[in-house]
Amino acid sequence: PVSVTDLWLSVMDEEHWGGVEGLIEERLPGSTYADKILYQRFDLPWPFKDRQYVLRIRNNLPLKSASQDRCWERHWELSDRRGAKAEVEDGIWVPVNDGGWYLAQVGGGSLLVYHVRAVIGGGIPDELATQWSLGTLRGMMDDLVDRSQEVRQHYTAEHGPILAPDGTELPRY
Repeated sequence: PVSVTDLWLSVMDEEHWGGVEGLIEERLPGSTYADKILYQRFDLPWPFKDRQYVLRIRNNLPLKSASQDRCWERHWELSDRRGAKAEVEDGIWVPVNDGGWYLAQVGGGSLLVYHVRAVIGGGIPDELATQWSLGTLRGMMDDLVDRSQEVRQHYTAEHGPILAPDGTELPRY
């Protein structure tokens, strides 16, 4: 029961969002808000090797415009870029990772869709990877719902700026 803007603020608050346990991130040089290049690595426990990848993250501005600002989307795909300081030599490069956040104004609130398609590679059984992913996703979505309910008290004058999909600064509450 919150606005698309409040959901977006909850998703995009990188300054305060704790992220996912075991996830290491590094924004690569030349990265911008409109075209973010992000290295990510999951630090996995032995006997598994870390999984790493580089994402290219962009906003769907044609959708925002065509929907008259009722639908916002931020999506990603793998990039072949390398060179992050956090890369590990023995980590496995994930062969498939694409997805996004889709937010739409509906009825008295908003619909949030998170979608991802990934193949983690290596010798981790598919069932184990699926169970871990679902557990991680459940916690991430629960945290997002909680944040979206409190964003109007959180995103105030003291908070650093968060940008809309088109790069404009969203007004604080």
